[in-house]
Amino acid sequence: MKDRYVRREEIHNALADTNHWIWGHEAFCELQSGISGALAIVGKPGSGKSVLAKTIWNELVLQDNQQAQDKTLISSWFYCRRKGEAFVAYSSLLKSILQEILAQRQFLFGYYKSVYRRRRISNLGRAWHESELEEVLRILAESQTKLFLVLDGLDEAEDDKSLNIIQSIIEKSESRMKVVGLSRPMDRLNRLFWTARQIVLQDENASDLRQIVAHGIKMLQCRMVGDGLDSDEAAAEPLTQEHSVLNSRATDVRYLLHESVEVGGFDEHRGRPHQASLVDLENTLTEKANGVILWVVLVLNSLLEYVEEECITTFEDLVRRVDYTPLELTTFYDDMVEVLKSRMSISALGKARAALMWINSANELKRFTLGELWDALAVYARAANRPDAGAPSQCSLTSNRTPIMSWNHFKSIIERLRGSFVEIHSHDGRISGESGVQLVHQTAKDFLKYSPTARPLAFTDDDCLTEIQMACVSYIQMILEPSLWPFNWHSRDAVVDWKDYLVGVASTLQEYRLLELCLLVVDDNLQLLENLQLQKEMVRNCFLPQARTSLPRYEQVALIRNWIYDFGEFEHHPLLSSGFGYLFSFCYLEWPSAGCSEYSVPCGHLRQGLCSIYVSQVHHARHSLYNPE
Repeated sequence: MKDRYVRREEIHNALADTNHWIWGHEAFCELQSGISGALAIVGKPGSGKSVLAKTIWNELVLQDNQQAQDKTLISSWFYCRRKGEAFVAYSSLLKSILQEILAQRQFLFGYYKSVYRRRRISNLGRAWHESELEEVLRILAESQTKLFLVLDGLDEAEDDKSLNIIQSIIEKSESRMKVVGLSRPMDRLNRLFWTARQIVLQDENASDLRQIVAHGIKMLQCRMVGDGLDSDEAAAEPLTQEHSVLNSRATDVRYLLHESVEVGGFDEHRGRPHQASLVDLENTLTEKANGVILWVVLVLNSLLEYVEEECITTFEDLVRRVDYTPLELTTFYDDMVEVLKSRMSISALGKARAALMWINSANELKRFTLGELWDALAVYARAANRPDAGAPSQCSLTSNRTPIMSWNHFKSIIERLRGSFVEIHSHDGRISGESGVQLVHQTAKDFLKYSPTARPLAFTDDDCLTEIQMACVSYIQMILEPSLWPFNWHSRDAVVDWKDYLVGVASTLQEYRLLELCLLVVDDNLQLLENLQLQKEMVRNCFLPQARTSLPRYEQVALIRNWIYDFGEFEHHPLLSSGFGYLFSFCYLEWPSAGCSEYSVPCGHLRQGLCSIYVSQVHHARHSLYNPE
């Protein structure tokens, strides 16, 4: 499954000195000392379950790497409704876990092979059945192999199957599998099997909350009075366990006091407020949070914004604001919408809604990035500014892109546009066009989709589907406009080197970051494809020398198919691979699955080729070009 680890990777590591309590907790120690067993960690929405799950997984992997023998195979899965159907499916959990286990111990392949080959079917490319995947997991758990699974978001799974398989395996006397499952409270975890060993997260995370609050207050001091906290120091460590919103605010220009100015109420250290006010603020935040870390993140973020807007304020002001802050997340989201409505025009609110819709829906198909959002907003701007315009063009796309000086600049624009509903994250801490962007939490997604008070930012699934589908068609039409594109270079009379020509086309396509997502959206949608016949014909022609377009269709297809497996001279140009991937995908759209058998086109391999090309080559640069395996 493409991007199967994306949810785990986008979760921020825990703040320093937090989550340490889990290693000394009686229930966790009991699980670790046993041969087999399960531990349920139950917590409110936003209480830090996902970060704790990643902390446990990271530490177990680290400990196991330090052992020379008697190693444990460690795997994890993070259910996530924000990521779409694949991330709530039981089959995805099984496939991901078994793949991660096999990657650690390849000699276990025999177990997989024996189960797979039991069904004598001539089609070697058949899919695994759930029952087969379950059987492999059972065999592994009942062998001498030690397994430790960390499963997050069990409440977001589409059914109870993951809970059932865990219980049925662990209750076997031969089992050597241990499982930590994290979830919101739900009836399915009230079975004796799960209640026998269970941790309630909000009863245990008080020390973590205080660490997060203390770090946030330190950053508020930095913003207000320059309390010796260097901006680079603030940026080096995420403020919260899960969300980078506050950390991103800490790197802005600070409000500093001139040393010659005497300010009443401050001690001998410049810029240090009364300790009593700081203690009041810390205690108020910690007590009102009631174990919900997300609430603390949102409140501290709102305090930072308040300090920016007011310029002159006190810690007593901040304490009073916290006193009036709603405790429920939904009510807090209501207030966020009201703040945006009060300071933004109708046009700006429309852009904010469009951004939220793209972020919501695109993440269900793939990891959505800042670069893709940049182009998505350009499509929206063009439609809003020229609703009755004629044929789209490339220049209309580039002219409607938001002018930015850097990706950090674009990040700050998005932060002002959408409030705290969205978080932006990057694996290496540097903001780039490849930085991911997503809704801050499942509760934010539910609010925007189902709460009547979310207007004018609210949207439904149908709203997203309709608007984004049409935007994707418009985007493809804009960047493949015949009058502006060099597709007509390869005429019968022109003397053009075919490979050089393709290099130029691929290089240009690479600049359009949203194209891969748009092709995913229109894929297999015949109604949408009807609007793209001209573009598909252009792409087909660009692959084939003009002299060969008179060949029978099956020979044309064979030529294109050969390009999938033999790039020849292009193997030294890995950065061109995304452009080729776009072209291959368009050829796939031209010959859908119904026509594969007729022309012997390996459509499944073609789709895999696009994924391997785009993800492995462009995003990760792991190999030179497409690997058929």
